[in-house]
Amino acid sequence: MQFIGTLFFNVSTGTAIASSLSAQTAHQHVWRPDAIGSVCFLVSSFLAWYEICHGWAAWRPNEWSWWITLLNLVGSVAFGVSAAAAYVNPVTGQVHNAARASTQTLIGAVCFFIGALLLLPERTEETHGQVMATGDKGAVDVGGS
Repeated sequence: MQFIGTLFFNVSTGTAIASSLSAQTAHQHVWRPDAIGSVCFLVSSFLAWYEICHGWAAWRPNEWSWWITLLNLVGSVAFGVSAAAAYVNPVTGQVHNAARASTQTLIGAVCFFIGALLLLPERTEETHGQVMATGDKGAVDVGGS
């Protein structure tokens, strides 16, 4: 889901580079892919949050994965607000609120960046329990103790 959102963001960014877009083209090929990409990011982040929390809410501030997922969720919400603020009127070509769109894009990017940085300590964190996987013949130890 996040990959699909990324593709929509790339279409939006690539089209926005063109200097002379009509209002209709900006609406269809810049704002619309941006909005769809934002929805994809939100869905992806909510699914990841549900997985990490084993439900819709949990308080696990001692787990790296919880913080990473929370930051990605907050970043996705910021990107969604940015897309709403960046609405392009298809008739006039006016952007609804360019300043808010830029600010929320920055917030989303910072959240994603910090979440990516937190992957570094998370990948080297030692697990204190064994992970068990169930195969055809019962439980199999896939941990490293």
